[in-house]
Amino acid sequence: MSPRFFGSRPPYLPLSSRHDVLAFQTPPLDRAVEIAGPVTVELWASSSSVDTDFTAKLVDVYPASDDYPRGFAMNLCDGIMRAKFREPWERVTPLEPGQPTRLRIQLYPTANLFAKGHRIRLDI
Repeated sequence: MSPRFFGSRPPYLPLSSRHDVLAFQTPPLDRAVEIAGPVTVELWASSSSVDTDFTAKLVDVYPASDDYPRGFAMNLCDGIMRAKFREPWERVTPLEPGQPTRLRIQLYPTANLFAKGHRIRLDI
């Protein structure tokens, strides 16, 4: 990010620092972890509205290095769901405000080797 890109201005903060994003992250991995295939996030959430869009992003978090002194977060895959279409797409099912509801967000399939020392992060 730099000032030459629209919407980019200091301080350059990661998505996970936003107040409306929940970030779940492992400690640094003590061994490499390999994944491959479809990714599904099962989420229990509530909203103050009858409909809300929920997103999920799987991230490989690189530790600090000479090239990236603050580390680097590589987006692997993501998905989005409009809550009123959580049942079959043909049926609109509004949320009941304040009531926790189970949602399944399909992310794009991916393959990745999370190296030792990296972290696995899920942004919601």
